[in-house]
Amino acid sequence: MEVEKNKKKRSVIRQLTTKLLTKIEASYSETDITIDEKLENLRDFSMQLAETLTEFKHLDSQIETDTSVDQLEHEIIQSQEYQEKAILWRGRLERFITPHTGNQRTKLLKAELFLKRK
Repeated sequence: MEVEKNKKKRSVIRQLTTKLLTKIEASYSETDITIDEKLENLRDFSMQLAETLTEFKHLDSQIETDTSVDQLEHEIIQSQEYQEKAILWRGRLERFITPHTGNQRTKLLKAELFLKRK
């Protein structure tokens, strides 16, 4: 019974993740907003995606523990295929956010140093 409950929960999380990935793709491609707005949106999405992936791993672990050996391969393949896209987007977000965040931090540090010299 617990397996079915976890599978249902995972199904709902998959649906919500699909919606989140659609929002991420749209925001990532957005050109009508400032880079700061884009970074803020993508950081928020990145945090949501990280939480979702953690929840997926937890549920998959529970489901795999309670699944018969005959169905185990199917469950593993199914969970891995779905998570691949989420992991791919998480990497893209990190590669986009990191260089921009580093530049902002550098600018802030330079501004602080400049103000301290005055």
